[in-house]
Amino acid sequence: LILLLAHSSLLYQRFPVVCGTMMSRWLRFNLYFGLALALGLALGTGCRSVDGQGKKLLSSLRIYLEVPPGSHATGELIPVYREHPIMLRVKKEPFLTETHIKSAKVVNVIGGFALSIQFNQEGTWLFEQYTASNRGRRFVVAGRWMTPPDKKVGPARWLAAPQLNQTISDGQFVFTPDATREETERLAQGLNNLAKKIGSDDSW
Repeated sequence: LILLLAHSSLLYQRFPVVCGTMMSRWLRFNLYFGLALALGLALGTGCRSVDGQGKKLLSSLRIYLEVPPGSHATGELIPVYREHPIMLRVKKEPFLTETHIKSAKVVNVIGGFALSIQFNQEGTWLFEQYTASNRGRRFVVAGRWMTPPDKKVGPARWLAAPQLNQTISDGQFVFTPDATREETERLAQGLNNLAKKIGSDDSW
């Protein structure tokens, strides 16, 4: 089963990678996330607010590809959207992770807000390839972030499953998450903090 990083040990799971750089970034993510958790437990300190000690927050975000109905490809059946869940079958491994994110921010949209993700060069290339070859399929997003006051890693959540019908070549992914604005701000800040720590830039 896809466990969505349901417990701390899964933070250290090594997903298949296609190059040494990706493995290095994933290992550095494990290191920083693990150290942050250890420090939080040892010192008993936490992030009282996103604006206060938000620089200590870290987040995780994974994007999975939907397995189309009738396909012989293997996958897992998961529920997305808590209020009105829809059941989707997704591939077991994500094709994009937090290591591919250059920056994240919450943006205002008609009727509410959205999370805007900017991928780094590697992530931009992968996102372009996947959106070009999988038009009409859902891109299922899972996230996890630290929560105050004790800076514990909160439960992982399926956040969104937008259906993408065009190739996206600029590396920007905007979606409305199944989360409050405060949770989304915390997720975005944690992704930005992590990008800075692991050097998620345009170099491969």
